[in-house]
Amino acid sequence: MCDSLGKNHHTAGFAGHLSYLLLMLLVAANRIRTSDVALVTTWNQDQTAIPFIDISDALLALVLLDGAVDAGVVMNYETFLRIGIKTVESEFHCVTQWSKLHNIWEGVLFKDVLKQVSVQTRAKYAMIHCFGDYSINLPLDVLMDDDVLFAIKHDGHEITVEHGAPLRLVVPKRYGWKSAKWVNGIELMDENRPGFWESRGYHMEGDPWKEERFAT
Repeated sequence: MCDSLGKNHHTAGFAGHLSYLLLMLLVAANRIRTSDVALVTTWNQDQTAIPFIDISDALLALVLLDGAVDAGVVMNYETFLRIGIKTVESEFHCVTQWSKLHNIWEGVLFKDVLKQVSVQTRAKYAMIHCFGDYSINLPLDVLMDDDVLFAIKHDGHEITVEHGAPLRLVVPKRYGWKSAKWVNGIELMDENRPGFWESRGYHMEGDPWKEERFAT
């Protein structure tokens, strides 16, 4: 779900508590699992599951999975950052009905990452994979916008693990659950598949301007 990113927002407390209860039930039912490098999972005040990542392992981990590309690519963290750091100013909209305006993000643009592989013409969607067994799906044309990036800084400060370090996807034109934390993989797809929350009733697109919160 969304994290606070600052103090200038309004919260929908009832919706937030429902999300927290749902997450607790999923944990109890063993529906949320830790990955190989996610050692422990805990809860913070924003109702977000935080994988405690061994950074020495995490820095090996950014993987472009074998999807709709001619050949998969594996990059470590330093190589990934050498693609080039850009700065983007954008809004952030949470599905629990608060927004934060004028965010300054620094990181690697999604479209610059895709230049590192030969993308097949059949690729229309992407699944973003994360530590903690989380994932989100989005159409490639959304992710190729000029303001979509894998962030390492927010408002001049390095992003903490709580907020998604070492890499956090930022998709300003979609609700915050699509801005996945703790990214470790990109899978290109020819057909759209639901990610973690999308397979549990959330909307496949998540456009805040269309109020696409839940699947119909």
